[in-house]
Order: sequence, then C-alpha cells, then structure tokens
Amino acid sequence: MHYTARFFITVWAFTPIWLRGQETISIPVFNPSFEAVLPYIVNDTADWVDCGFLSEAPLQFQPGVYEVDKEAFEGKNYFSLAVRDNFTWDAVGQRLRAPLKPGRCYRMMIHLAQSPYYTAVSPVFGTRVRYKNPIRLLLWGGKKFCQAGQLLAQTTLVKNKDWEPYELIFTPKVEITHLSFQAYYLNPMVAYNGHLLMDFASPIEVVPCETYPAQSPDVSQIEIKPQSKRDLENFIALYGKTIRFERDQVNLFTGKDASTFEAGAMSESFLSLMGKSIRWLSEYRLEIAVKDKPRRLTNARIAYLKQFFTSNKADSSQLDIYPFEEKRPEKGEDWTSENAFLAIRLRAMR
Repeated sequence: MHYTARFFITVWAFTPIWLRGQETISIPVFNPSFEAVLPYIVNDTADWVDCGFLSEAPLQFQPGVYEVDKEAFEGKNYFSLAVRDNFTWDAVGQRLRAPLKPGRCYRMMIHLAQSPYYTAVSPVFGTRVRYKNPIRLLLWGGKKFCQAGQLLAQTTLVKNKDWEPYELIFTPKVEITHLSFQAYYLNPMVAYNGHLLMDFASPIEVVPCETYPAQSPDVSQIEIKPQSKRDLENFIALYGKTIRFERDQVNLFTGKDASTFEAGAMSESFLSLMGKSIRWLSEYRLEIAVKDKPRRLTNARIAYLKQFFTSNKADSSQLDIYPFEEKRPEKGEDWTSENAFLAIRLRAMR
C-alpha cells in the first residue's frame, strides 16, 4: 500500500491572530474554499496536499468531474473525497500557519454535502458505478504533511444533499503543525464506494474547554462490526501486512517521524480494530505470531501486545499471541497476513 503527496499552491495572505504573550487565538486556513489552481511541488509551502493513494486518481476539484455539478458554497470550487471498494480512500492536508498547542481546546467549521450524482469506475469490478453511499470525514493532526498522528475529530455520516456546516472541536495531545482530512467508511471492515463534498473551512479558533468540550475521539472508537468471518479476514489480509514495530523497539510503529501518510503509521489503529472486531465472531479467535530476534525482544513485544489489547478492551479469551517459531500453521491453515514482524490469522475456538 503506497501513498503519494501531490501539492497544490495558491497565493493567499492570512496572518494568525495573537493574544498578548504568544498564544494564537485564531489560525486561518490557506485557500479555505479549495479554489482550483495549477499543481506545483513545493515542499512546505503548498496550501493543500493530496494525501491519497498513488494507485488511485488524483484528488479532484469540483464541479465538473464524475458528473458532479453542485454549485460551490464559497467561491467557484471545492473538493470531492471518495472511498472505494478496494479499501482505498482520499485524503488532503495542509501545513498550519501556527501550531496547535497540547491541552488547548480548538473549534473549526467545515461545510460538507453529498452530490445526488457521482459516478466513477469501481476498482473491484472495473465498471462505472454510482458512489452513492454516505461516508464520514476524519480530521488528523501531525507534524508533517499527510501524517496520521492523532485522530482529532470525526463527523457523522454525511448524507445531506445541501451544504451544511459541520463543527469540529478537539484538543491535541501534542503540538500539531499539520492537519489532514480523510474520507472514511462507516464500518472499516466493509469496503464500498461512497463520497462527500468539502468546501469552506473556517479559521481554527481557541475556545473555552468548559463551553466546548472536545470530541477527542480515539481511533479505537471507530465503529466496527464485521458481517462475517470473510469480512474480517479481508481486512486482516489488506491491512495486517502494514502493521509493524518501531525498529529494534518494543512498541508499534506510529509514524511520528515519517514524511508521508504511511500505512504503517496506522499500525495501532488497525491492530486495535482487529482486536475489537473479533468479539462479533464469538466462535473464532485472533492468532498473532510475533517474529524477529533476539528472543528477548520477541517476548517483550508479546507482553506489549497483550497489554495493548487489554488497554483497548479486547477480549483476551479470543486472543492468542506467541512467538512465530513455536507454532506452524497446519495444512490448509495458512496465515491470513504475514510480514517481517507479524503473522495474523483467524482460527476456530476449541
């Protein structure tokens, strides 16, 4: 799974508003109405950066593409973001003009809608279909373009056909210098074709925490419910291979120092989703075999994963974590996903 970064730049002049001292009370968004411009590759000076999958079409300015003809809420253009039936999605990011501080409460508004018509090719079937299913928008904060660091906020499913403002309230855990908006499914276990339209993002404002309690969603709060064993196995097969540990460390890779929106940066998210989703399939257990040497590191990673799942409220009775060398799959029971760090599969409970 590979991501790319495509850069869009315009000439806008916004200045953050400061309080006495050095605290920013309002951080404007460059090109807040997503006006169409020519693409340039200019590191750290671009307004909006396409954080989508390299295998998919570039992010589209609307109207005029995929049969979308809706009038913009502000200006002439806006973005459309899609999810697809091959487990890929669109995302777009920006470098902030002033950092967001940990512990502060922030508020921003963004206008979202769904088009009555949106047709594109299905990656799975190869034919043109309607991307009519509703999706939601996730807001990520990080320290580089397209970095999935902290999940700051998420919207409900966007079903409205007219433009409506969506309020995002959040509190960073660490200093944030970049934001990313990501299109996402209702249920990450089931891939489908859907879209939303995005226009006019307001400045980011500091607000009183007692008046505006932050949403501060945890990735593990994303609703998950596989419809069948096959759904969960498909999810494991696609995302399990991206899960990895920090080099020579016990903990999972977080991508805090990565320069792109790497799949591996979602290691904690994907593993948490797998651990939580197994509860819907009570007749199965999730087996994880930890690779790598020396054995001391392997054992430490096993202990770490057990604690990780406990903190994410996964059912330990449906989890089996052990060194890779101890058990080999029996005939007909190959690993569903395997990489240099982990091997993962589902097995029937005994």
